[in-house]
Amino acid sequence: MISPNKKLVRTIEELATRIIQCGEKCEGIENNQKEGYYPRAFFLDPESTPQIDVAIIGENPGNSSCLEREFYLALAERDASEFATFEDCWRVWKSIAKQHDYYQRPKHLLKELGLSLKGILWAEVVFCEKSPSIKRIPGKTFEKCFSRFLTEVAKLLLETKYVVCLGTTAFQYVKNLPHSDQWKMISVYHPTGSRVFANYFKKEKGKKVTERKLRNKILKDFKQLENSHERYACKVRPDGIKLIES
Repeated sequence: MISPNKKLVRTIEELATRIIQCGEKCEGIENNQKEGYYPRAFFLDPESTPQIDVAIIGENPGNSSCLEREFYLALAERDASEFATFEDCWRVWKSIAKQHDYYQRPKHLLKELGLSLKGILWAEVVFCEKSPSIKRIPGKTFEKCFSRFLTEVAKLLLETKYVVCLGTTAFQYVKNLPHSDQWKMISVYHPTGSRVFANYFKKEKGKKVTERKLRNKILKDFKQLENSHERYACKVRPDGIKLIES
């Protein structure tokens, strides 16, 4: 019998491989694996967990660095392949997640709210990075990636309790996913694209955001929400939590 962890990891790997090898050249994004531009940011953290306690879903991954792109190319060339493998890409993503604020700030927020960090599934509405030549990714590109991949991600979340959306755009799409009425949905400001995210935490001179305590009003509102609603969708703001729908 396949263990719950191995079955989950295998399912994620199969879907992630499809994402990595996506050949769509959608408008407004960079997706050219031959130049090191990879769809990315879909992985289980940590990989050893047997279940998904929380899903954290963003709008789309930030711009890759030259070093990151060179790494993908080197990994693909090592196996004389057109693509780097999921396992290789996962190592790159895991390494970035350990140090980048995009990953560390939401995890710190979850910790301050008292939520589990044992099994986090990271995902995006659009898995490719935005082209630097445009201001926003077109809606039709969001719709295509949403229908092709994110609806498949939702099937992994049938037993997941919390889904955290990084930014308003992510929330607008995630709320329309199948099974979304089963989750406790928490919409937050983008952890690196918005200065407001840092204002969730108390001002503590000399300390990074990930070292600061959550504001008392936010924590109080969250505890009340948890105690009074089995399912909900809410927006976290610096002055407290606003219930979007119950």
